[in-house]
Amino acid sequence: AYFDAAVRWLKAEGITSGVGSTGLFKPNDAVTRAQMATFLWRLMGSPSTSKAHGFPDVPRGAYYDEAVRWLKAAGITGGVGDTGLFKPNDPVTRAQMAAFLHRLVSSPSVGAGHGFADVPSSAYYDMAVRWLKATGITTGVGGTNRFAPNDVVNRAQMAAFLHRLASTPSAWSKVPPSKIPPTVTF
Repeated sequence: AYFDAAVRWLKAEGITSGVGSTGLFKPNDAVTRAQMATFLWRLMGSPSTSKAHGFPDVPRGAYYDEAVRWLKAAGITGGVGDTGLFKPNDPVTRAQMAAFLHRLVSSPSVGAGHGFADVPSSAYYDMAVRWLKATGITTGVGGTNRFAPNDVVNRAQMAAFLHRLASTPSAWSKVPPSKIPPTVTF
């Protein structure tokens, strides 16, 4: 499967152990915002922070609580819109995924366009998609000129995106994570 190497790498690096105690990765399941937070936090070495996240819908002690605290402190998330909520069980769209990854690497500017007809230049995720395209982390959806920003990201796709990000030195505007694939050198 196109995501096999990526999932093996995620598991070997401790970024995922699968879904709950099922022993399964469940590649076709949607990535939730809680899972996204956890993936990013573990990718970066599970950094700690004492800062509160302030989201009433993220219970203290939940498996994603520390991850959300770090994402908020690092400026990677401010929650969902003006709701004051994180919405941990909501699925992550491709637009949100692009924004999360772009913020993770300190939101570098990219002058080149992305060429995707379904990503307006006024969209909050436009620069993030430009960056994804410029770094080769995405080529769009199935050889089309579409990014499909409103489609939900499944776990197989997220594994591939994370693996490509960690494997692309030029994508990092700050120090890359220690959990890079073994074939990559910086």
